[in-house]
Amino acid sequence: MLLYHGSNMTVERPVMLEKQRPVDFGPGFYTTTHREQAEEFARSVVNRRKFPRPGIPTLNIYEFDDDAWNSLEVKDFKGVNEEWLDFVTAHRLCKYTGKQYDVVIGPIANDNVFRTLQLYD
Repeated sequence: MLLYHGSNMTVERPVMLEKQRPVDFGPGFYTTTHREQAEEFARSVVNRRKFPRPGIPTLNIYEFDDDAWNSLEVKDFKGVNEEWLDFVTAHRLCKYTGKQYDVVIGPIANDNVFRTLQLYD
C-alpha cells in the first residue's frame, strides 16, 4: 500500500516526534492514502512556517507492508460518527486517556471543524 506524507522537507525515514500541538489522533506521524491531500498539506505547512526557513512543499511517498497490519493495534473509524467525534475532541483538548493505538485510520478535522468540536466539549 502506498502512503503519502506532505511536509516542508523530505522525510526519508518517518520518526515519531514529541507532541508539538494538539491534533486529531494524538501525537504521531500522519500519512494518507490520498496523494492530493498530502500535496495540499505540504503547501499549507510551507505557508504556515514563514520564518526562519519555510522549506518547500514536499510529497513523501512510502510503501507500507500490508502484512504488518497483523502485528499492530489498529483503530479504524469508518466515518464521522459520535465515537470519532469523542476521540478527536479528547485529543484536540489534550484530554484523551483511552486505549493507545499503533495506527488510527479515519477522517481528519480541519480548523473549521475544530471550532465546532470546542462547542461539543
